[in-house]
Parts: sequence; structure tokens; C-alpha cells
Amino acid sequence: MSFFRLVINKTERAACASVVLFLLTACNAGSGGVSNSASAAVTVNAGTAQTLHGGVAVSLSGSATTSVSGATITGYSWTQTAGPAVTLAGATTPAPTFTAPTVTSQTTLTFRLTATSSTGATGTATVNVNVQSQHNVVLTWSANHETAVNKSGGGYLITVAGTPYSVPYVSGALAPTTVTVQLWSGSYNATIQAYSSLNPPGSSSGSTSALSSPISINVP
Repeated sequence: MSFFRLVINKTERAACASVVLFLLTACNAGSGGVSNSASAAVTVNAGTAQTLHGGVAVSLSGSATTSVSGATITGYSWTQTAGPAVTLAGATTPAPTFTAPTVTSQTTLTFRLTATSSTGATGTATVNVNVQSQHNVVLTWSANHETAVNKSGGGYLITVAGTPYSVPYVSGALAPTTVTVQLWSGSYNATIQAYSSLNPPGSSSGSTSALSSPISINVP
């Protein structure tokens, strides 16, 4: 029977230091919010601030009203005023969409909504979208003592939140004991399993070692 001890470290892209994951403090999530303004009886709401991952679809949600009797809101126009440029689909509607950019550190995108009434009056409001980056998380374990694992065809299978990461032995090198994965902020379970050329991952004969118990990973 083989036993593993998994040590988890986290390296932020925005910093050079590598520290024990469980001693990390949460990174500043950044500020977001909505500022509404009214001009000539037009009141605009650009929606609420959002915090999300890079690469996901984002929907903005704006609205506007006018206090002038008989007047109506006749036009909407969204413009981006801060952050990496994105393409707004439906920029002249109350609810445009875009794809959040992939970023290396938390980034704030700011959008301004301008609404126009049938009298020609306008009003504006802004909203922030905070885009999170993935974190480099270093997983480290003690090498398995079985010779078959630490020679050509052998290696280790690390599974994090259902995603497998195969770390094969490289001929002539020391046994692999570390892998770097990219994870969003959140909580995950990880397992480690050793394999050999006779028992590769997914083979019907199983792996060289038993699957480890789930190990909790918390990424602030």
C-alpha cells in the first residue's frame, strides 16, 4: 500500500512570493457598483455591479425613466469607459452582452449607459464588472516507492474537481512530485494516484496504488 502527503502552495501571478495555501488571505476583490444620475428629468439605472470569471458571457441590465408627462425613453447607448476593450452586442439596447476578457489579475471594466427621451433630454449612469483571474496552484506530493512508478511509462494522476492531470515520469529524471494547475477562487477536492506502464490511467487492471482520500483545496 502506498501513502501520499499532498502539500499545496499557491503562487499569485501578481506577486513573486509562494506561500502555504491555507495561510493565504483573500485578495482584494475590487470595488464595483452603480452610480446613477439624472439630466433634464431622465433617470438612468445601469444595473448592479458584477464579479465573475474571465471568458464567461456577461449581460448588462439597464433601465431609464422620464418624469416629463407624455414623454418616453426613445434610445439607449452603452459605452465602455475603463478596462480592456470588449465588444458589446446590442449596445443600443437596455441589456447588451459581451464576453469577459481573460486577465492575469483582477480587472475592473466600467460601462456607461446614456438614455435619451422623446423630448431630447438625456441621463447617464455607470456600472462596474469585476473580472477575476485564475490562480496558479502548485500541488506537491511525496514520491511513490514502487520502482515501476518511477520509470518510463509510470507517473502520477492528480484529479482536481473532476479534471485529471497526468504527470508522467521522464526517463533519466527524478520522480515527479509536483504539478501546477490553474484554478479560480473557490473550494476544490483533489486526489492522487500512482500508475505504471503496466497499469496506465483508465486501464482495466487498475492503477499501481490505491486512490488517495479527497484532499481539500481552498483558493482565496
